[in-house]
Amino acid sequence: MVEGLTMYLDEEENKSLHSEILSASAPGSAMAVLWCDQDWVDAQAAPTSPWKLEDIHMKYGTSDPARIFKDCGWGVSEVSLYTQLCETLKRPDLLDPASKLNMIFALGIKE
Repeated sequence: MVEGLTMYLDEEENKSLHSEILSASAPGSAMAVLWCDQDWVDAQAAPTSPWKLEDIHMKYGTSDPARIFKDCGWGVSEVSLYTQLCETLKRPDLLDPASKLNMIFALGIKE
Protein backbone atom coordinates (compact mmCIF):
# COMPACT_ATOMS: atom_id res chain seq x y z
CA MET A 1 0.00 0.00 0.00
CA VAL A 2 1.57 3.28 -1.06
CA GLU A 3 -1.47 5.53 -0.69
CA GLY A 4 -0.45 9.07 0.11
CA LEU A 5 3.25 8.43 -0.41
CA THR A 6 4.21 9.48 -3.95
CA MET A 7 4.39 13.22 -3.25
CA TYR A 8 6.92 12.67 -0.46
CA LEU A 9 9.33 10.73 -2.68
CA ASP A 10 11.45 12.24 -5.44
CA GLU A 11 11.09 11.05 -9.03
CA GLU A 12 13.78 8.36 -8.81
CA GLU A 13 12.39 7.02 -5.52
CA ASN A 14 8.93 6.85 -7.13
CA LYS A 15 10.31 4.99 -10.14
CA SER A 16 12.16 2.55 -7.89
CA LEU A 17 9.07 1.90 -5.78
CA HIS A 18 6.79 1.36 -8.79
CA SER A 19 9.37 -0.89 -10.44
CA GLU A 20 9.60 -3.01 -7.27
CA ILE A 21 5.81 -3.28 -7.11
CA LEU A 22 5.80 -4.40 -10.75
CA SER A 23 8.37 -7.13 -10.10
CA ALA A 24 6.29 -8.45 -7.19
CA SER A 25 3.02 -8.38 -9.18
CA ALA A 26 1.45 -11.19 -11.17
CA PRO A 27 0.69 -10.69 -14.89
CA GLY A 28 -2.64 -8.89 -15.27
CA SER A 29 -2.27 -7.06 -11.95
CA ALA A 30 -3.49 -3.49 -11.82
CA MET A 31 -2.19 -0.54 -9.81
CA ALA A 32 -4.23 2.64 -9.33
CA VAL A 33 -2.40 5.78 -8.24
CA LEU A 34 -3.58 9.30 -7.56
CA TRP A 35 -0.81 11.75 -8.35
CA CYS A 36 -0.61 15.40 -7.32
CA ASP A 37 0.54 17.69 -10.10
CA GLN A 38 3.87 19.50 -9.65
CA ASP A 39 2.24 22.96 -9.45
CA TRP A 40 0.29 21.84 -6.37
CA VAL A 41 3.37 20.26 -4.80
CA ASP A 42 5.36 23.45 -5.44
CA ALA A 43 2.58 25.61 -3.92
CA GLN A 44 2.86 23.65 -0.67
CA ALA A 45 6.39 25.01 -0.22
CA ALA A 46 5.04 28.58 0.14
CA PRO A 47 5.79 30.06 3.58
CA THR A 48 2.05 30.33 4.39
CA SER A 49 1.16 26.80 3.31
CA PRO A 50 -0.25 24.62 6.10
CA TRP A 51 2.14 21.88 4.96
CA LYS A 52 5.15 24.18 5.26
CA LEU A 53 3.99 25.47 8.64
CA GLU A 54 3.98 21.86 9.90
CA ASP A 55 7.46 21.28 8.38
CA ILE A 56 6.10 18.71 5.89
CA HIS A 57 8.12 18.62 2.68
CA MET A 58 6.72 17.34 -0.59
CA LYS A 59 9.16 16.46 -3.34
CA TYR A 60 7.37 15.28 -6.46
CA GLY A 61 4.27 15.69 -8.53
CA THR A 62 3.50 15.00 -12.16
CA SER A 63 0.93 15.84 -14.79
CA ASP A 64 2.16 12.85 -16.82
CA PRO A 65 1.79 9.73 -14.67
CA ALA A 66 1.67 7.56 -17.80
CA ARG A 67 5.36 8.36 -18.35
CA ILE A 68 6.24 7.18 -14.84
CA PHE A 69 4.29 3.95 -15.32
CA LYS A 70 5.89 3.31 -18.71
CA ASP A 71 9.38 4.08 -17.37
CA CYS A 72 8.79 1.43 -14.69
CA GLY A 73 7.51 -1.20 -17.11
CA TRP A 74 3.78 -0.89 -16.42
CA GLY A 75 1.24 -0.75 -19.22
CA VAL A 76 -1.11 2.23 -18.98
CA SER A 77 -4.83 1.53 -18.97
CA GLU A 78 -6.23 4.93 -18.03
CA VAL A 79 -5.15 8.45 -17.10
CA SER A 80 -7.67 11.11 -16.18
CA LEU A 81 -8.10 14.09 -13.92
CA TYR A 82 -9.52 13.11 -10.58
CA THR A 83 -12.48 15.43 -11.19
CA GLN A 84 -13.26 13.58 -14.43
CA LEU A 85 -13.05 10.23 -12.64
CA CYS A 86 -15.57 11.42 -10.05
CA GLU A 87 -17.91 12.57 -12.82
CA THR A 88 -17.57 9.24 -14.65
CA LEU A 89 -18.33 7.33 -11.44
CA LYS A 90 -21.15 9.79 -10.63
CA ARG A 91 -19.52 10.40 -7.25
CA PRO A 92 -19.15 14.17 -6.70
CA ASP A 93 -18.92 13.42 -2.96
CA LEU A 94 -15.40 12.07 -3.59
CA LEU A 95 -14.24 15.63 -4.36
CA ASP A 96 -14.25 16.50 -0.69
CA PRO A 97 -11.75 17.83 0.24
CA ALA A 98 -11.25 20.23 -2.63
CA SER A 99 -7.48 19.69 -2.42
CA LYS A 100 -8.01 16.71 -4.73
CA LEU A 101 -8.72 19.10 -7.61
CA ASN A 102 -5.03 18.97 -8.58
CA MET A 103 -4.87 15.20 -8.64
CA ILE A 104 -4.51 12.89 -11.62
CA PHE A 105 -5.70 9.30 -11.56
CA ALA A 106 -3.66 6.66 -13.39
CA LEU A 107 -4.28 2.95 -13.78
CA GLY A 108 -1.32 0.76 -14.66
CA ILE A 109 -1.54 -2.87 -15.78
CA LYS A 110 1.23 -5.48 -15.64
CA GLU A 111 1.24 -7.01 -19.07
